[in-house]
Amino acid sequence: MTVEITELLTWHPDYFSEDQVGNFLARVFAKWGRWHLVYYNPPSGSWKSIFLVKGEYEYRQVGPKRGVGQIKRPDLALQISGESDESVNLFLIEAKPKRDEWKPNIVDLLRAYFDGSEESEKSMPVRSIPFSHRRRIETQDWEELKKDNTDTEWFKNSKVDYVFGFAYSIGLVSPEADLSPETDWMTSIMAKLGESPPPLMSIAVGWAEKTYAPLVVIDFTRSFPKSIRTQLESVFASYIHSPRTKSTTLNHFV
Repeated sequence: MTVEITELLTWHPDYFSEDQVGNFLARVFAKWGRWHLVYYNPPSGSWKSIFLVKGEYEYRQVGPKRGVGQIKRPDLALQISGESDESVNLFLIEAKPKRDEWKPNIVDLLRAYFDGSEESEKSMPVRSIPFSHRRRIETQDWEELKKDNTDTEWFKNSKVDYVFGFAYSIGLVSPEADLSPETDWMTSIMAKLGESPPPLMSIAVGWAEKTYAPLVVIDFTRSFPKSIRTQLESVFASYIHSPRTKSTTLNHFV
């Protein structure tokens, strides 16, 4: 069977999973260009390199495996620059194929991958692993760091501030779709996080019927830092969906 290039270019999946959600987010942030990609972890990955920035250098280490017990590797991690000179600011995102896979403890599990957990002593957290290499930003050559170099453990000794994201697919969406139920759901889960909720962003990702253009519905807990929220609202501004009349096209995907 012969497949023409034009056929490949026009092909679209009939099901949207966390793969498409994670890929969309990774591409959006890469296009934005102001946040540093620490790593992108598509489904079924096992080992990943982790990249963090300090000053004029980018540092590299091999990340620990997927979490065991009370620890979970985020699907996407980004370093936010310009927020503070005294701390490292990280945005950890979990992607799922549907909102039903939300778990209230996801924030603690994601953070534990970096900071560690008393319940998962066998899982080595990111911050305890020394960096093996570094390179000057915007260059290609990596320099191997010797074990006695204090730069190997700067992340372990840094103050880290986290914000979190939970992203999920809502599949194909009609132009007339009313997505207010997604906002209502986000509001309800955030209300259940208590009086002092973690800084969490919820992201529902859909694709327009016929054009397959991506669109999103987003919401934030009240504790989410305003400066970072403003940046994220700019990042996703061109994808925000404006609810109209209710449609039944989402029932299969929600």
